[in-house]
Amino acid sequence: MLNRRCNTNPYETNEHASDVSKELSVRSNFRVSLLALVSVVGIGNTCAALIDAYREGYPSLDGYLFIGIATLIPMAIGVAGMLLSIARRFKTYLVWSAGSLLALIPGLFVWSVCAAIPTPRIHMGVGQMHIFFLPVFHIGYCLIVYLGTGLLALVVSETIEA
Repeated sequence: MLNRRCNTNPYETNEHASDVSKELSVRSNFRVSLLALVSVVGIGNTCAALIDAYREGYPSLDGYLFIGIATLIPMAIGVAGMLLSIARRFKTYLVWSAGSLLALIPGLFVWSVCAAIPTPRIHMGVGQMHIFFLPVFHIGYCLIVYLGTGLLALVVSETIEA
């Protein structure tokens, strides 16, 4: 048999994939990984908040529901922003993922510290106000961070396209 190919590289493949498609697949895998990271940090935030409320001995199921929903709101905003910009330019997506992590990591840190305080520590009334005020403060902080993130993503997308 006559070998018509003259390869100098024995490791060369016969695939017709170009470097651009390989780069796009790496970037899409990186985008999905960042989205998963933000989701894990948000779910970890909620778990730490619920552990703190349980260790405080909070008596009402409505309180657990409030804490669960209120601590998921910052993650939902970040994930929604990332999903809306997932098909846009890569720098815009990086801005949203960095803003999401900047908004979620302080809440995760505070709730983890509160959840790690040893038991027994049953507080009634004013002692449990941190369970309600921390999510409200975290939501307010996240809205400020996401406002800056959205404006920065808009500026980055405008300057790249121009």
